[in-house]
Amino acid sequence: MRICPNCGEENPERFRVCGYCGTQLTPEVLAQDVRKTVSVVFCDLKASTELGEKLDSESLRDLLNVYFTAMGAPLERHGGVVEKYIGDAIMAVFGLPRQHEDDALRAVRAAAEMGHALDRVNEQLEDTWGVRLENRTGVNTGEVVAGDLAAGQRLVTGDTVNTAARLEQAAPAGGVLIGESTYRLVRHAVEVVPEEPLELKGKSERVPAYRLVRIVGDEAYARRFDSPLVGRQAELDVLETSFQEARTDQRCRIVTAFGPAGVGKSRLLAEFLHRCEDRAITLKGRCLPYGSGITYFAIAEAIREAAGIAEVDGLELARAKLAALLGEQGQPVAERLEGAIGLTDATFAVTETIWAVRRFLEILSARRPVVVMIDDVHWAEPTLLELLVRVTETTSGGVLLLCSSRLDLLEEHAEWGENRPHARAIALEPLSDDESESIIGHLLGDVAVDHSVATRIVGASGGNPLFVEQMLSMLIDDEVLSLEGGRWRPTAPVETIEMPPTISALLSSRLDRLGVPDRATIERAAVIGQVFYPSAIEVLLPEPLRAHLPASLLSLDTKELIRPHQDVVLGYQTYRFLHILIRDAAYSGLLKRTRAELHEAFVNWLEAVAFERALEYEEIRGYHLEQAFLIRKELAAADDHVRLLGQRAAAHLSSAGRRALARGDLPAAANLLRRAAALLPQDDPVALRHLIDVGEALLELGDFSQADDVLSGVVDRADLLGEAGLAYTARLSRLRLHYETEGEETEGQVLGVVTEAISILEPLEHQEGLTRAWWLVTLVHWTNGRYGEAESAAEQKETGGDRKAEALILCSIAHLEAMRGDFERARSLYRKSRAIFVEFGWKLQAALTSIDSGPIEMLAGNLDRAVEELRTDHDTLDEMGEHNYISTTAAFLAEALYRQGKLDEAEEYTVESEKVAAPDDVSSQFLWRSIRARILARRGALEDGEALARTALDIIRTSDEPDSQAEGLLGLADVLALAGRVTEAAAAARGALELFEAKGNIVSEARSRHVLQDLGQRLPR
Repeated sequence: MRICPNCGEENPERFRVCGYCGTQLTPEVLAQDVRKTVSVVFCDLKASTELGEKLDSESLRDLLNVYFTAMGAPLERHGGVVEKYIGDAIMAVFGLPRQHEDDALRAVRAAAEMGHALDRVNEQLEDTWGVRLENRTGVNTGEVVAGDLAAGQRLVTGDTVNTAARLEQAAPAGGVLIGESTYRLVRHAVEVVPEEPLELKGKSERVPAYRLVRIVGDEAYARRFDSPLVGRQAELDVLETSFQEARTDQRCRIVTAFGPAGVGKSRLLAEFLHRCEDRAITLKGRCLPYGSGITYFAIAEAIREAAGIAEVDGLELARAKLAALLGEQGQPVAERLEGAIGLTDATFAVTETIWAVRRFLEILSARRPVVVMIDDVHWAEPTLLELLVRVTETTSGGVLLLCSSRLDLLEEHAEWGENRPHARAIALEPLSDDESESIIGHLLGDVAVDHSVATRIVGASGGNPLFVEQMLSMLIDDEVLSLEGGRWRPTAPVETIEMPPTISALLSSRLDRLGVPDRATIERAAVIGQVFYPSAIEVLLPEPLRAHLPASLLSLDTKELIRPHQDVVLGYQTYRFLHILIRDAAYSGLLKRTRAELHEAFVNWLEAVAFERALEYEEIRGYHLEQAFLIRKELAAADDHVRLLGQRAAAHLSSAGRRALARGDLPAAANLLRRAAALLPQDDPVALRHLIDVGEALLELGDFSQADDVLSGVVDRADLLGEAGLAYTARLSRLRLHYETEGEETEGQVLGVVTEAISILEPLEHQEGLTRAWWLVTLVHWTNGRYGEAESAAEQKETGGDRKAEALILCSIAHLEAMRGDFERARSLYRKSRAIFVEFGWKLQAALTSIDSGPIEMLAGNLDRAVEELRTDHDTLDEMGEHNYISTTAAFLAEALYRQGKLDEAEEYTVESEKVAAPDDVSSQFLWRSIRARILARRGALEDGEALARTALDIIRTSDEPDSQAEGLLGLADVLALAGRVTEAAAAARGALELFEAKGNIVSEARSRHVLQDLGQRLPR
């Protein structure tokens, strides 16, 4: 319904002025071009030049008129608009002036029928002029820019048109070639033969094409009725109640399920129909969206099903079957039904047809209850709607009519949405997130899908079952999902998942039915985002449409496209799209130039109303300016205005990115700073600074390959620009990445590069680079157990307090508390440390927590928890592809398993540590040797075990870490004791005790005393 902006009264959609006060309901707006997805049919005659040589020009003109008339008829019958005749070629567009969800199928049907029409017309041409014609046809679907047909502008432009023409040229004589995009929309309704990808003129890559064999179905996409119905129990209860009432009262009932396309109306009714099969006669029919003879098509399908009339049956057999079904007393009924469904040429008044359908149902219900499902009554002709109402009111017997309808029906027939004595309406709500996930589970069976993908599908689908099915199907067909290890995993970032063309067609057709004010409102809302502000839309609307905004919001809400949102932002009420796919469809209908203008205008509005809270909305402003910049740059070369847009957007995004870095939100920081850098010129040093931070954020997130690519690119660009400070800063960050994650560079190599960098950076007073240089020196000394030197290097580095430093300190304190015996506090501290790393996205640091937590749990004697901590982090590092710290984690895990007595498993992890540990990784090289030495000794290889234990001890003595040296001595004592050399073992244990005492490690000191006590009992008296 249209709401009058003056008096507020409701008016039918077809009204152009208010029926109550005369106010214009559709404001005058300037005609404008639009972006649309259409299907283009391009058909051309073969060998037409030779034809011109055979015939006089007048005869040729007459012949072509006959040909064009024959070809135009199927195009127009299926809803196509003949765009133009070019010589002897025809170009038609499906989707203008209004899009339909099945435009692609309409186009392919028309192309197929053009072939049949040519066969018929050739008989006439041969009789008259002695010639036969051959043509070729191409069909392609895609986005075009179209003029406003209301203003007489039909021209469509875009690559879609060119590709359709190229497909026609490649088609065989008398054949139809369809493009990939068209095939994806019609594949359930056609039989095709895939062609070798075509090398088409003007195309850089080969184009997939399919030769049409025949049409095999009526619907562009297959409806799934084979998987379990999810949810809808309340709705099933309503249907069951209505069925029982019809049986008990012996009076007809009608139930209509309403909802948007794909919400599950047909699936619900089909499920109930199936449940009635053993207790009722069940029949089905559906209404068609267009075509000739469609008024009673749904009734005809139900009658044919009841009588068992097959498609191949002739008229006589079909009439005989219907007569047999109804019996002698039903002969008058049969005669009228035959006329209504096309079995005879006889015609009867509508009232007689209604009477015949009523009697038909009464005759059947006298045998068993009857349940009839009529699908898609929103496409029903008014005559059929009247028939259904009258039949419901007058039919006696146990008859239940089930109808499915989109909400469009209520715009012209609001009474269908009301509950009346013999009529009920069911409004299907979207499924919950859990129910949507259940659909994914049913579709995939025993194979699970990655959680991120399921979340993306559920969030985008908005509880629409069809959208869930189509998105999942598209991802598998396009190989965006790959089956790995019994699980569907994404091969690309889930954020890049696009809308399937089937869903796009459905939503675009809905939006195309909107009036001018509603369409303009929803498009501007789409520019703002999933959640939007009516106050901003008012500013973005053309002046003639602003008064219609309140009515448009109400209309869009009623049509279930938007909803009021619970949040109030900047003091303004907000709305949201019902789901993101509606927003995407509305946004795609705008010209790109218009999108850019609206993005920029929205930022101007936001800056005006939120001047005092500019920082709070900086990321939003950056996003909209970024979109305006990218669109304008795509449309034309950058001018001063476009460059300024890029700089403004980069400033906002980088500011938001810096704040994300400061709070430790690394995923957001990497995203924002990368985007900011991309908006700046290649030779801008500021962009390079952003990218260095991006690389370091990716390192912390565990995305080592991307981090290396980013930092390597910065080095190359900085060298070209002569920016020595930035080049060395990026080199140092990249060196840290390789040292931390691969361990290939030796200590000497790293310190050599750092020394060179400092000598360059100090004269330049390049603090960013110097900070990274001293951090790398600190890291090298710390890794090799020289804690005093590490501390001295750290003092050279300018740092501010941050959460990462806090988390690292918490782990160190946790270890000290464990040495003192306060294990609960130690656990609390290392868990808090891990939580900080996880919260701020430092995946690498989070996975290194067990280097502290594992030894802490071993100190506490809780070996199971130690193994759990270490194994979890080990597996995480392995998935990241980290090759440096994993050697230490593996060695500690080997120690915990050794203490559990699992020697074989412990040995496997010492082998792994040996393989990946860098030569100068003192900690790992010591640990794996110390553990394997004890394993060898326990297996009887005493000499090898002793040699390895002493080598381990020699390695750890190069560090200034007494705790590890003491552990090395205890390991040697263990090996010597197994060899029966108790006196030497006691001496080693005594040395460990002294080191633990000096360190203040109370727990390990007690363990050393216990070892000494055991050894003392074995010493000779």
